[in-house]
Formats: sequence, structure tokens, C-alpha cells
Amino acid sequence: ALPISQSFLVTTTPTFQVKLLPAADRRGAVCRFFCARKFRGTLPIFLSLLFTVGRFVSTPIMAKVDAGKLLGVYMTASAVLFFVAFLGLGPVSVVAMIVSYLFVSIGYPVVFSLTLTGFQGSAVKTGSSALVMSIVGAALIPLLMSAIADAAGINVALLVAVPGFLYVAWYGLFGCKIGLERK
Repeated sequence: ALPISQSFLVTTTPTFQVKLLPAADRRGAVCRFFCARKFRGTLPIFLSLLFTVGRFVSTPIMAKVDAGKLLGVYMTASAVLFFVAFLGLGPVSVVAMIVSYLFVSIGYPVVFSLTLTGFQGSAVKTGSSALVMSIVGAALIPLLMSAIADAAGINVALLVAVPGFLYVAWYGLFGCKIGLERK
């Protein structure tokens, strides 16, 4: 679910920002900066920076907070932010979409490490290979989301990612503990 939403975020946020805002709101501060001709290429750079900041800020937090709990909170926040973006609240939805980059940043590495907890020996190699191969969803779901965006609007397409975020939140909070012995 995470690679899916991350790849969709990178490819749709610039389009989302322009299509979501009514013409009157396109003169707002957010769009004035990113839609201005001289700054058009800066949005992906800014989003990548937010993604990086989210990862670096979250890493020390995980030394004090259980990684699964942090993943659960972050993915719930991402689901909420995507839902706010779906609501089409003009600049508020655009900012929600942009801020979501901070929260998706830790998703894949934390899911990867939580999934491999308790594996030993060759099981680690097999498990990590399966996790890496499962990223094929990142190639398929954006096609579905794009088809939905073409048919019903980009706002509706954002709803496809919300259940994925909620599932990953559940996994971080509860699912990663299933089958593990308490020490």
C-alpha cells in the first residue's frame, strides 16, 4: 500500500493542485508560489524535501517510541490528510496533500523491518525478497487511480489510497504483533 500511495503522490500532486483549486483560489499563496512559471519545477523538489525531512525527523523518535505505534499514527494521519484532500476544500486540501509527504516517509522501511521481526537465517532472505517483489502494486494501483481520476475526478481517486493507509496503520499497531511471542 505504501509504495502505491508514494508513487501516486509524486505523479499527481502538481496536477491535483491545479485541478483542485477553483480559478479564484489559484491566486492564493500556495498556488502563487508553485504555479508561478518560474517555480513550476519546484513542487516535486519541495515534496521530496518534505519526504526526506519526515524520515530524518522520525528516525530519532523511533528510538523512544515503538516503531509500530509511530507507523500507526503516521498512516492514520496520512489517511486523514488524503480524506481532507478528497473533500476538495481548495487550498486546505492542497496543503493536506503536501503535508502527507511528511507522514508517508517512514512507511516502507518501517513495514519492512516490522515484517522481518522474528525471522532467522534463510527466512530473512526469502521474506525480504517477497517484500521487495510485492512492490509491483506500485505499478498497478496508480493505473487504477488514474482511471478513476479520469472518470470521476482526482479527488475521488485519492480515496483509493485511504484504505491502504488504514490497513498499514492497523498493521503497525496490531498486525505486526500477531504470531510473535512476548518476551
